[in-house]
Amino acid sequence: MTTGPKLLRLDDPNARLKLERRQAPYWQPFVSGLALGYRAGYRRGRWLCRMQDSQMDPPRKQVALGDADDTMPSDGRRVLSFLEALDKARALFRGVPERHWTTHPKERTRPLLVRDAVMDYLAMLEINSKSPDRARQMATCHILSNEIADIHLKDLTTADIVKWHQDIANHQRMTRAGREKSGGKWLVPDNTPENQEAKRARKATANRVLGILKAALTYTRTLRDELHLNESIWRDAKKFKGVKFTTIRALPLEEQTRLVDACEPGLKELAQGALLTGARYSELATLRVNQLDLDRHTFNIPAPLEKTGESMDIPLSDEAVALLRRLIQGKGPKDFVFLKANGEPWGRNHQTPLFKRALQRAGLPDMRWHELRHSFAVRMLSAGLPGHLVSKALGHADNRMLEE
Repeated sequence: MTTGPKLLRLDDPNARLKLERRQAPYWQPFVSGLALGYRAGYRRGRWLCRMQDSQMDPPRKQVALGDADDTMPSDGRRVLSFLEALDKARALFRGVPERHWTTHPKERTRPLLVRDAVMDYLAMLEINSKSPDRARQMATCHILSNEIADIHLKDLTTADIVKWHQDIANHQRMTRAGREKSGGKWLVPDNTPENQEAKRARKATANRVLGILKAALTYTRTLRDELHLNESIWRDAKKFKGVKFTTIRALPLEEQTRLVDACEPGLKELAQGALLTGARYSELATLRVNQLDLDRHTFNIPAPLEKTGESMDIPLSDEAVALLRRLIQGKGPKDFVFLKANGEPWGRNHQTPLFKRALQRAGLPDMRWHELRHSFAVRMLSAGLPGHLVSKALGHADNRMLEE
């Protein structure tokens, strides 16, 4: 059985102790030009920092930060926890904005803020998540740029979270240029029937950002027992109900064929992969040859650590296996299965403009790429496949998502 790439847990002392003892450090990038390293020595673990910046002299540096708290408690000076080492690395690296790192824990003169909790959580995602960009963008826009970011963690109340959550839902979506384009002001929506869908979408966005904030606060509570944070403060802030996207379209087989025929090279194979496997765009875009076990008709999807921490084997049909066999011919184990026509890998939203043009050429109404996944599910159910098997093919833990 093939397995996905193993996630490196530098933030977990028990996981660090299981790493192979070696002289070469284990490196994890944090921001461009900055990486935190861990040397799993035979006597003790050590934290290191690797920095690269054309403005530095020399432009590349490697600095020892201190011992790791693998077998002894942190003292904030010679023995450092993961977060303390990360704080020290940020402080040493001149390219990181000051508001994005805190002073050395033993020298911190102010209480921890909501901002600190969110930044610690984003740092964890940078290391352990396959796709941290979206969470970082949403957190930067809706949390770190908001007054709630500067509330002391010990002073945070459910009312603060509820008000912030409601404020996001009560304002129009910002343009790509952000607040600068509107003079730093949110735009107030008019209350016309035409804006009902926009309001639903804003509530859905507010729910996603609330999920990020709750995850950040829970992560901080787990790491910093000394704060004695009450989880009910953010647990009692509820999401808006009934705001899921309801106008989901599933393409019948004839329209699926028209769409695939209208796709440009590269996108054509990607669309076929979505329609034949039910995989998400991000899963297809990052799928590598070594995740496939075509003899067993499966491919492996590594689950994000912040969700389940477990990978999942997804069953494949004969049609899907035939497509994948053709796409991996001549490729190595670590090569991407799906590539653009120019041979470059697919990135976030790279498929969107090409997909829109393909829909127009095929004479189909506008739809989201994700609805190819729904088309796969409907096709499988129409063919008589039991719901629990369709759920497994979609990578769901149970039937609840399918029933909704």
